[in-house]
Amino acid sequence: MKIGAGTVMAMNPRGEPGVAIVGGGIGGLATAVALVQSGIPCMVYEAAPRLTDAGAGITLWANAGRVLEALGILPEVLRCGSGLTELQLRNPKGEVLSRTNLADFGGSPLCVPRGDLIRCLAASVQPERLKTDHALSGIQEEGGGYRLTFENGQDAWHPAVVGADGIHSRVRAWLHGERPARYAGYVCWRGLARVPVEKGIFFESWGEGRRFGLAPCGDGMVYWYATLNAAAGHRPDRHRPALLETFADWEPRVAAAIEATPEDGILLHDIRDRPVLRRWGRGACTLLGDAAHPSTPNLGQGGGMALEDALYFARCLSSQSDITTAFRLYEAGRGARTRRVVELSARMGRVSQLGTPGLWKLRNHAIRLLPSSGFRNQIAPLHRHDPTVIP
Repeated sequence: MKIGAGTVMAMNPRGEPGVAIVGGGIGGLATAVALVQSGIPCMVYEAAPRLTDAGAGITLWANAGRVLEALGILPEVLRCGSGLTELQLRNPKGEVLSRTNLADFGGSPLCVPRGDLIRCLAASVQPERLKTDHALSGIQEEGGGYRLTFENGQDAWHPAVVGADGIHSRVRAWLHGERPARYAGYVCWRGLARVPVEKGIFFESWGEGRRFGLAPCGDGMVYWYATLNAAAGHRPDRHRPALLETFADWEPRVAAAIEATPEDGILLHDIRDRPVLRRWGRGACTLLGDAAHPSTPNLGQGGGMALEDALYFARCLSSQSDITTAFRLYEAGRGARTRRVVELSARMGRVSQLGTPGLWKLRNHAIRLLPSSGFRNQIAPLHRHDPTVIP
């Protein structure tokens, strides 16, 4: 796609970096890579003192893989993770309820430690384009652009801003006001462990208001997660004893993964999303990834949607001579797909977290009887999508 020369010139009227990207996570770093490849200057501002490797693992479906390939970093990411070939839904005892060939989802997905994905993305961003320890404290419109102020006392002017700063985005709050994220009714523990695992098998076991998932994650590691219906802010004194008690009557692989994970390596978060926005931004300021459309993790598409946003945003910006036109084109092009992911993921969470004794057993019985094609036909089109084809 031909670069819009007028856009690139307008992004740099004072000889300063062009697009300010607030947030140095998956979406923010991918946006920087995509913009630089399109010849558009940018600067990433990350709140943390260094890029974090927290987050355990992440599943990258075919759509995310296509973005990484377009960005030129897929080979590096592939070396860090494990390919997944089959998805199994199981009951708490480990009995398989259904099997799905993951090749039917547009290509085999990859499970990779989140920290490795961050490092692969960061390696493609020039060090001078990344500033850590820059927590955003304020935004003000100034001189046809935006003055950003940071908690460290520094400030910067940019003609355009992208908020890629997550579900609690300060850029979103500036655009749309402070509103709490919506609690889904359950919490999720995550971890990485080194235990024997079936090659290529990604399984998720469904119980009464509880789930446990596990996938191989590169270099002999597994990524696991566990959910529990609980009040917001549920925080046991110690994770491992609480998890072992919660899943005491489940198949042995569950306890093995939990016991093999250091206590300080287990993460616990409330699961939240937000209502879908009718509009994301205004002027030359917009949102990206979880800042725009945070979803529950039930489709494994949070990172994938951020990667898709990044590529689409850069291509819109490089194809238009007017910045604000490019921003609105980006938002219009991403709205329907991200809305679908948020809504479908929330519905899947309600079904998979059923906590009524009779209903969860009926659900599992139905899964065993129904063909897996029903699940595949509902979910697979989201993963098969090719984000490198811009309409």
